This record gives sequence, C-alpha cells and structure tokens, in this order.
Amino acid sequence: MEELIQRIEKCNICNAKFKGLVITESKPYLEFNVYEKWIPEQNIKCLFIGESPPRRDTFFYDYQKENTLRRNMFSLLEISNYYYEGLCEFKRRGFLLTDAVKCRVNKEGRSIPKRVIENCSKIFEYEIKLLSEIKNVKKIVILGSTALKALTMIGFHELNGYSVEKDCGKTLKSNNFEIFLCTLPFARTKNYWNTTKAKEKLKSFIEKEL
Repeated sequence: MEELIQRIEKCNICNAKFKGLVITESKPYLEFNVYEKWIPEQNIKCLFIGESPPRRDTFFYDYQKENTLRRNMFSLLEISNYYYEGLCEFKRRGFLLTDAVKCRVNKEGRSIPKRVIENCSKIFEYEIKLLSEIKNVKKIVILGSTALKALTMIGFHELNGYSVEKDCGKTLKSNNFEIFLCTLPFARTKNYWNTTKAKEKLKSFIEKEL
C-alpha cells in the first residue's frame, strides 16, 4: 500500500485551479492511517465507494467524532455502534469504504466538478486495481453520483447511462466486478431507499456468494 499512500501524499494537482474548493492540505486517508489500520486482514468482501471526505472537520474513519455517512451506513448494515467498535465490526465483516476524490472538497451545495474527479482518477484507478489484486475485491457498492462518474472515467463503461437515483438498488456487472448502485444514504435521499427497498437489496447483494 506504500505506493498508493505516496501517490496521495504527493498529489497537488487541484491546488492551483481549484484553490478554496479542493482542500489539498487536508488528506484524511493519510491523517487517519486508513490503509494501515482499516483494510480487512483477509479479502475485502465488499468495497464501498463514496464521493470525497466532508469539507468540515469530520471523516468516516474519525471514530472520535460524529459522522453522518458512518452512522447511516452502519444503520443500513445493522452495526449498532457508530464509533470505534463499529468501525472494527465494519472491518471484521470484510468491508472497506473509500472515496473517489481523496481530498476534502468545499462543495457548499454544489456537485464536485468533473475536472476534480478527473484529476483524482489516476490515483483512484490505481487504488481499485491494487485492492483487487491484493484483497480480491469482487463486489463494489457505489454510493452516489460522484462515485458513479469516477468509475466510468476509469473504464467501467457498462455503467454509462445509469443513474444512482433512477437505478437505486440495481445490480450489474462491469470489469469483472459485481456492482450495486445506490444513492448516498442521507436524509435527502431517503425516498430512494424506501421506495426501492434498497436496504434489503443491499443486504442480499453483500451476502450473495460469487
């Protein structure tokens, strides 16, 4: 994982063009030692892909602070503890969550610009390839439109034309991966989860043997 860590550490490509939007000085995946501490010891049963770390001082793997994504994800996965013990259970089950964009993005209600996703795509592509090789990743859960865009940019062409809102709860194949499409599990997207019964579909997807 050392090569991946170094690539994230050295990357500063967004700093000039997106100054004030992309906070390249804050790299939570390194600050919280995600690749040393939270990768499952055995194979990764399911890789969850979100958009980017929050702009504020919170992070999925910062168990000392409240994090909406972590709380909602653990609720869907029926993990009762939302802090350190919950993250340990998440890891024990063979789960890992990563983001398409590794730096914090100060979105302020806006979507992450396509150029930002493109700038991070080489690191993201390397990460997916590496985890596939060393942790035998076979299943991917797409959490939100940014993750969907990022995967289409790195050669997951079968995902073109799909929408995480319209196709929430749908399973398909791309690049030898089984992929589950869904919105980010936030309050603003609860209707997609409720109407498509995506929670039950997600559980079935995770438990399905390949």
